[in-house]
Amino acid sequence: MSALPILRETADTVRLFDPATGEELVLADAPLETLAEVRELIRADEENQRLAKQALDAELHARMDRENTLTLHVDGFDITGKPAEVAEWSVEELRVELERLVTDGVLSEEAARKALRPVVVLKPQAGELKKLAGRFETVAACRRMVPVARRATVKRTGAA
Repeated sequence: MSALPILRETADTVRLFDPATGEELVLADAPLETLAEVRELIRADEENQRLAKQALDAELHARMDRENTLTLHVDGFDITGKPAEVAEWSVEELRVELERLVTDGVLSEEAARKALRPVVVLKPQAGELKKLAGRFETVAACRRMVPVARRATVKRTGAA
């Protein structure tokens, strides 16, 4: 179904084939234009697959809804869906209501604390830390460089 034939030989080895010629595409030797075209084909294919998955998910959920279940089983497949709605709580409304229930004496402070607890998340601020790291070696020593997945962006321009 993919516009670009791909063969995975091992976990680390992926062979690509030029969709126009069917020949193996040797990435190190391929012209830059070919790499850009193939990358764009893959992006378009991913978008088409994303849209297809959305349509399939909608139909699968419609069938689960008709059966009033979130799990279907058919010929070696277990299909699991997500509920149509999930609960979201208004923290401010809850805070006021729980305080009222505690004040009225119908709910203990401990029960209110269990129902609504504060969560503190510390997030490093790169700009501020970069300035501090320039002044303090001990702050600079706290930085770790970690490898990231790198992606190239290829956009088709007006010229074809």
